Amino acid sequence: MTRKSILVSVLAGAAFSVLLIACGGASTDEGGVTSLHVALAVPHDAKAEVQGVLFEVTNNLGEARYAIFSLEEEPLPGLLGPDLAGYPFTDWLVRLEPGDYTVAATPLKRGGSPSDLFAQARGGASVFPGTTTKLVLTGPHLN
Repeated sequence: MTRKSILVSVLAGAAFSVLLIACGGASTDEGGVTSLHVALAVPHDAKAEVQGVLFEVTNNLGEARYAIFSLEEEPLPGLLGPDLAGYPFTDWLVRLEPGDYTVAATPLKRGGSPSDLFAQARGGASVFPGTTTKLVLTGPHLN
């Protein structure tokens, strides 16, 4: 299944809201599960343009996992991103094998196309056994 078909199938019949990415360092997961916690927070003015976010996590073999989420009802908590507290956000907790990953979050308009106003946010993360790695990203405005 291609990324476009995944995007279309997930977006079909669903309405989403705007986002930005947020997260932090590594902490021990209570259950000893190896995972990555990525959050996307967006500026307040993004809600009119962005309807969802496509998360992509790719390992160094080129294998990718995808997910699309709408914004949470509550604003970003200060624990995830103190400088972004109160911003609209969404997040994804994904179980992964230990290793290095590239993470991308693409703000989407209604219908699933990338936002015309907000750029994709990208970052790298190393996931270690028995921990949850947190990553904070921010997507810049396009000129």
